[in-house]
Amino acid sequence: MDISITELLSALCDCSLSGVSWKRRALGGVSRESFHRALKKRAYGALLSNLFQDGTKGPAPGLSATANTPPRNKVLMICFDLRVAGCREEAERLEEQLGRLPEGGYSGLKEVDAVLDLLVNLAGSAPPPPTSFSRDYMRRERPVLRMPQPWSYQSEDLQRLEARAWGLVCGEEWGTLESLYGTQRLMDAPPGTGLLTLRTKLEAEERFEKETRLTLFGALQHTRTSDMDIRLDLPPIPSNIDVTGLAIRVPPCLDQCEDEGFQSASNLTPDSQSEPSPIPDFDIWEALRTFEPGRRRCWESVGW
Repeated sequence: MDISITELLSALCDCSLSGVSWKRRALGGVSRESFHRALKKRAYGALLSNLFQDGTKGPAPGLSATANTPPRNKVLMICFDLRVAGCREEAERLEEQLGRLPEGGYSGLKEVDAVLDLLVNLAGSAPPPPTSFSRDYMRRERPVLRMPQPWSYQSEDLQRLEARAWGLVCGEEWGTLESLYGTQRLMDAPPGTGLLTLRTKLEAEERFEKETRLTLFGALQHTRTSDMDIRLDLPPIPSNIDVTGLAIRVPPCLDQCEDEGFQSASNLTPDSQSEPSPIPDFDIWEALRTFEPGRRRCWESVGW
């Protein structure tokens, strides 16, 4: 299995600190985590100083491991530390700014290396910025990259773990957006739309259902009744049979004598005549003219 450089150095520091007892405060109250970070930083410094060592000059005795390191290489070491810490954008921006600077030995500006050395010594001396969750996700002070590309020394296990995490995050976001847009479409739709249509049969319909689908009585039959077989074309009734019609009570203002399904010349009986209704009379045309749909999603009655 491939192991990254950071994992090797972390394991090396763990092995070095395995024999130290942290229960006693013999180190001045220093925690294991802080001592581990300091030891890891020294290991990075020793490793990178050997990699970027200037071969033209020999190491002077009594100096630190990075004393003979050129200032530009020190800046590159800081860039590496930033990449290890996860600050890839800052590391790339620092490398870009470093590439714009001319070489001190060829440009005639000896102060460039001195300024770089001063900046390296000042690195990390500023107080840490206040941590805030809303800095990147709410205020958008800097662009937040989605699915950043992994760099070369990132382990394969960590890549798989981040891929699974990003998959879960994207799934939750898509589900939330779908629910949000569905609710918004339902709330912004006009009344009576977006409701579920209940149908007992899919495609195979009887001839009677097709004939009565577009009529008022057929609409009543399909929406209000389910166990009744009501047909408009009644057979002829002999005159010597006592027939009692349906007691349909219709308000006088809505008396529809010519409408099918209510009254006709063939089935007009005294019981089916319009009777006084307790519902107060109103002008249906005035109610339709002044009607305004409400924001609630329910069945609305005009004029009631």
